[in-house]
Amino acid sequence: MEALKCIIIDDDPLITDLVVHYAGKTNEIEYCISCNDSVAGLKLIGNGRFDLLFLDLNMPTLNGKNILELKQDKSKVIMVTSDQEFAVDSYRYQDVVDYLVKPLNYDRFLEAVRRCLTMREAKVSLSEPNLKPQSLMIKDGKKWIPILVDDIKFIKSDSNYCVISCTNRAIMSLMNLKTLLGRLPSHFLQCHRSYIVNMQRIDYFTKEEIVIGEQSIPISNNQKSTIFNYMNA
Repeated sequence: MEALKCIIIDDDPLITDLVVHYAGKTNEIEYCISCNDSVAGLKLIGNGRFDLLFLDLNMPTLNGKNILELKQDKSKVIMVTSDQEFAVDSYRYQDVVDYLVKPLNYDRFLEAVRRCLTMREAKVSLSEPNLKPQSLMIKDGKKWIPILVDDIKFIKSDSNYCVISCTNRAIMSLMNLKTLLGRLPSHFLQCHRSYIVNMQRIDYFTKEEIVIGEQSIPISNNQKSTIFNYMNA
């Protein structure tokens, strides 16, 4: 993954200097330029050359909220603000990935940068061509059975076996979930210690379950973030 190209827009030179300093000691950042004028900053980000924007909330002429509403580039945003109340509210803007409350410290800065990178990597992995096989050979007793990956709805672990539920049949095989998950495309997720689901086959999901047809599949507390991060991405 390439390092981030960044810009900080803040009318306080002390803050912009500090963010540039932090960026300079962060391996995940290629460079960070600074701008103390909000109007000029909006013009700079309009050229689409930045991956990440550090944005102050309270500025004259155009404040941070104005820039969030006007920006048309694809850069992600980390808010830099003294207003902790708005910092939380800022998540309703699609491009905002985190916020930093003044006074800034480097550990929290680094955490926010890495959160941005994690989200970018997740998006790239979802958009990459699927290099996994379109069919699997599954051993059922003494037989080897070809299964189209797209036909799989979900997989359930049952003692030492896995039951692979497809659109028109179910196959039992002496395999474990971990082995199967490693052979499947990225839209197959483990939602519970006993289940893998094909997220392209679900009818709907809640905080507690995924429903595929008449089958209700539980979502464990440990896997909730995996499921919801996938859907949000």
